Amino acid sequence: MSFYIYAIEFEGKYTMQNENSYIISIIVMILLLSTILPALQSTMANSNSITVSGYISSPFADEWQYYKMITINHEKVEANLTNFPILISIQDVDLRDKAQSDGDDIAFSDYNGNKLNHEIESYNNSNGNLTAWVNITNISSSTDTIIYMYYGNPTCENQQNIFDVWDKNFVMIQHLNENEETLYDSTYYNNNGIANGTTYNKDCQIDGGRKYNGDEYITVNDFPNLSTALTAEAWVYRDDTTFINIFSKGTHYDTCDWILYLRTQHPGQGIDFGINNHNSNYVRGGSTPQSTWFYLTATYDAGDVILYVNGTEVGNGTITSSIDNNHNVLGLGNNNDGGQPWTGLLDELRVSKVTRNSSWIATSFNTMSDPADFFSLGPEEITSHKPVVNDPYPTDEATDVSIDTSIKVTVSDQDGDIMDVFFYNAEDDSLFGVDENVIDGGRAEVTWYNLDYETTYEWYAVANDSIFETQSDTWSFTTESSTNDPPTVTIIKPNKQIYFRDKPIFSFPGVFIIGHITIEVEAKDNTGIKQVEFYIDGDLKNICTEPTDDEFYSWTWNEKTFLRHTIRVVAVDIVDNISEESNKVFIFNFPRIHPFKP
Repeated sequence: MSFYIYAIEFEGKYTMQNENSYIISIIVMILLLSTILPALQSTMANSNSITVSGYISSPFADEWQYYKMITINHEKVEANLTNFPILISIQDVDLRDKAQSDGDDIAFSDYNGNKLNHEIESYNNSNGNLTAWVNITNISSSTDTIIYMYYGNPTCENQQNIFDVWDKNFVMIQHLNENEETLYDSTYYNNNGIANGTTYNKDCQIDGGRKYNGDEYITVNDFPNLSTALTAEAWVYRDDTTFINIFSKGTHYDTCDWILYLRTQHPGQGIDFGINNHNSNYVRGGSTPQSTWFYLTATYDAGDVILYVNGTEVGNGTITSSIDNNHNVLGLGNNNDGGQPWTGLLDELRVSKVTRNSSWIATSFNTMSDPADFFSLGPEEITSHKPVVNDPYPTDEATDVSIDTSIKVTVSDQDGDIMDVFFYNAEDDSLFGVDENVIDGGRAEVTWYNLDYETTYEWYAVANDSIFETQSDTWSFTTESSTNDPPTVTIIKPNKQIYFRDKPIFSFPGVFIIGHITIEVEAKDNTGIKQVEFYIDGDLKNICTEPTDDEFYSWTWNEKTFLRHTIRVVAVDIVDNISEESNKVFIFNFPRIHPFKP
């Protein structure tokens, strides 16, 4: 972004009218500057910065060979949700042929390359059948959410992080897919179940589940006390038994802390959630189908109860605002000691210590009821690899390096991509050079100018292939010694101010000049200054050999000019060492014609 400020020093005789015109010009200029100042400050502050575009590097880029994009259908997400577990249920021949036999190398990341927590419920390497749960940090209801599945690393360890798939408000997740007596909870709380009867059945809603045939039950000992809030969820396949307990924290419907059960012969009041021995503390509503799977949910929030079937509310009501906790064993599919026989199947039993909202419940139904409609799986792609940066010059900890030295690195890219290489001073992360369009195996090179003698510098390089970028190690070198240091030179005036006819008006992020300007320079050297040269846009304008005051040199720039220019001053010492400094300015000067004034 460029800004042009126009102010004119009028030609002709100097009159009060011209003086008024100057004042008006200054007022207009100040008003304009108050408008553009914020943008100009931002532009100047970032004038030495560089932004490298491209995706954030995936944690799997270097060692995983393959990935597939998973697109979550936003139309199946009822609201924006955080830390939401989705079901990935696929049969994939690429997994079968290229993943580890136990699925240890299967991993997931979000669109920006951040690793996502996942749990594999089951994986069959003979056909590539995968059932997994992935925690999506942020899932959108307005735009499709993109994540990636990686595989094809034959040597990595298990990539699962099971506990963190389920937020800390889940107190029990029972997939019921074990073919043994102990049924393992997937949460931090370790609310494992013990099967008293029931058998593993592989043909359930999500992978395997448990079959009930008569007076069989599962118990969870020392189950947490939930006083004012809970959510209970289950997939159910039932027969026509009149009363079927799904959750019962107690020994009977009228001897319990809380209970969720089915009343199959009572349409419209077919679901019952009750607390505190059920005495007038229950809500009934809805109906449930027989001989087909359905998703049952009940929420309790300080007395407010909502009942859901397949993610849709079917009943609600208000009861006592707090649950008594007199029982410590939770029964699954029955009372905690049996007594309510039935025939059917249960799968994916969940309890939370918070009240999940309707959007969470509806989206949970969507992801579990039809995973193929909830997301789509893209084709296999070969993983892009990060560039490699090595072989620095000067070598690390080199000495006697020139104060104007070449800085080099070798860069390589396994995918053969062209790279841009950026070189940084490690002291302040400032950029001092860029080498663009470097080929795989090429040598990137820049020159680092005007370094100090006998000084140690640290530096690093960043290679970017438009997809990934790699930062090198930090290397160092020490510059050469000198018996005669070059001079120092500093532009004292103009500096960051607005000048009107050689006088500063007020401070400003850049240099704005109206009228002529006297350039003042401080130059020092231990052997003495031979001369100071003044350049405008590379053109030599004046050579000053005598200081105006001790170590100060000056020259008045008074020629017709406007817009942006570069002032450069060069100090030369007695033995012809040089130093220079430059300053970019905006100037508007149209000298007056006056017979007695220069």
